[in-house]
Amino acid sequence: MLFYPPKRKKRCIVCKKEFIPKVGASFTCSRECSKINRNRKARKRFQRDKEICKVRKATNNLLIKWGIKRQGKCPNCRKIKKLEVHHLNYTPEDFILICKQCHLKGHKAYKTKRRIITKYTIFKEWKKVKKKPVVVRALILKEDVMIRTLEGNMFGCKGDWLIKGVRGEIYPCKPEIFKQTYEEVK
Repeated sequence: MLFYPPKRKKRCIVCKKEFIPKVGASFTCSRECSKINRNRKARKRFQRDKEICKVRKATNNLLIKWGIKRQGKCPNCRKIKKLEVHHLNYTPEDFILICKQCHLKGHKAYKTKRRIITKYTIFKEWKKVKKKPVVVRALILKEDVMIRTLEGNMFGCKGDWLIKGVRGEIYPCKPEIFKQTYEEVK
């Protein structure tokens, strides 16, 4: 003889009545409550989409006003592609233009609740600071490499500088930035 455990009672999320579910993942007691629940979700989604559309229109107006083209070099991967608008906080002024692959990566980071900060992010708290004169080791890369850094995997191209920091961390640096920031010690 088979023994089935008794079904637990659940509370309907619409009318708050207790019921024994006929299907395993049921949240409502009847079809009417199920329809009401679907309509609530649709209304919330519609309101959210309406706000997002307003922000997108405002951003497009800003792009036209500022004369920014959507074709260019992605600031993250440095590839010349068609750029997409990535909103950081869904305000019209707080956005960056990045390629499709970097845009998808940004949304993956968003799902993990991390804020994405780039050189285009607007902060009011910027302070001027001066770099300490610290001696670090550096070499020029002779081939394209992937480098495991504290921030994750980074890519260094042939001709980039590879810098070994104060604590032994390594990171790539583009030649033009290296010239502005470092000078050789003899």
